[in-house]
Amino acid sequence: MKFPAIEKSMLVTGVVGVLLLGGLGTLLWWERGAIADARAAGDALRSEADRARLEIGKTAGLERDVIVQRELDELMREILPNDQEITEYVRTLQAFADNSGVSISQLKPKNNARDDKQAKADFKKVGYEITFAGDAFQLLSFLSLVERHSRFMSVNTLKLSAAKRDDSKRGADKKPATPRHEIQLEVESYVYQPAEKGKPVQVDGYERKRDLLSTEISKQRALLQTQAYEYRGSRGRRDPWVDPRMPEAQEGEGRPIEEQIAIVEDATRLAASTHELWMRMRTTSSPIEVMTLERDYLPALADLISRVDEQKRAGGFTYAPAKDAWQKNVLEV
Repeated sequence: MKFPAIEKSMLVTGVVGVLLLGGLGTLLWWERGAIADARAAGDALRSEADRARLEIGKTAGLERDVIVQRELDELMREILPNDQEITEYVRTLQAFADNSGVSISQLKPKNNARDDKQAKADFKKVGYEITFAGDAFQLLSFLSLVERHSRFMSVNTLKLSAAKRDDSKRGADKKPATPRHEIQLEVESYVYQPAEKGKPVQVDGYERKRDLLSTEISKQRALLQTQAYEYRGSRGRRDPWVDPRMPEAQEGEGRPIEEQIAIVEDATRLAASTHELWMRMRTTSSPIEVMTLERDYLPALADLISRVDEQKRAGGFTYAPAKDAWQKNVLEV
């Protein structure tokens, strides 16, 4: 069987068509890759633009923080000790001890080594561990001096071991010794050392922006300048870490506790009956009854005054509960 003859022109046309289709497919494949690359570049550009917008949005807040910090910088230099004062730290703490009456037995620096993170910070921590002896009010006086010092100091830890009863025994002057507790403190401060970070950035319209932030600057300044409490001493209060009972009487030292209690109880009954006679004399309207009551009242009052004078000559009471009861139930009636 014979196939029909194919014209040469048709054959050429077919070959050219196939080549064109292949070239067009190749071109489309290349264009598709170029479009994908363009889309990826566009996405990256949009992400970069979003990040730039975020950074621009943060600029106002960062600029605000810079202005506030610059305005507080001088105040922080006044509050935080400088390098020279840190070298005199021990002398300052010793002066506090002398003024408050405590006795320092140990004073040593803490481990103030700075790690890599701290080395990059603007503040260098400096601390000392102190051990001293004193009563509660001397401790409060020492803490008050720390708080009121012109340079910032803080008490990081405090440990107190209360005085024992034997610590209150009478001394050579025949007076009970003041109980002194053993106290351990850690006092810390910071040296302000701003890290060198090149030339300060100039803020456009600094004075105008500073004036707009005056309220915030004043608020932050007030937080740094706290009002210190002025400690006024014991003011009649007792040391809460001291046993309210006096130590047991030693040979030749005061009267037994049982005797002191009996004296107070007897005087309390006499004071109560004397006060009752006095109140009846004031409320009655009968002259005869007044004379009758007065006959009993005057001897009772004289007896009560005699007992008070006797206790004054004897040196009063050494047992604290008896002393308090005498004041409340006898002297104040």
